[in-house]
Amino acid sequence: MMIQPKTAIIISTLVLVVLLRGLRRYFVLFWLAALPGILFHELSHWLLAFVSNGRPCFPRMLPKRVPGGYVLARVPVRNPTWYNGAFIGLAPLLLIAMAFVAIVYGSPESWSWAQAWRIVLIPVFAAECLVECAPSTADWRIARKTLWPVAAAVVCVMVFRELW
Repeated sequence: MMIQPKTAIIISTLVLVVLLRGLRRYFVLFWLAALPGILFHELSHWLLAFVSNGRPCFPRMLPKRVPGGYVLARVPVRNPTWYNGAFIGLAPLLLIAMAFVAIVYGSPESWSWAQAWRIVLIPVFAAECLVECAPSTADWRIARKTLWPVAAAVVCVMVFRELW
């Protein structure tokens, strides 16, 4: 029995995630290997800040040394408010959905040389997304400040919807 391409892609993705996570202790190697994922992470912040009037600045992709480690990249946001802070801070969680969509809809149905590029690139893309999908400490700080008003608004809408 031959393994299906989707199964091979899932296994390859998980192996790449483990390898990338293992590189974390070698900062320069990790930064170079995870650069596409770092770019996806910061672009998710930038895009949600742009869409929600957060007025994002240009992403800064060079690492910066801070007490206790490094900041790999950052997107300064000039207008984090009660209604957009949670979305901007938790934006990297969308990378989980991107990895899922890439694997489910990008996997070929059968093995063929014409589809070999998908067998190679989809696990790399999905692994980069999954390695960088976790919001950083600074991301959680922004989200935590504004998550309560958003949660209260959602509860109010749901209650009024039931009453209406």
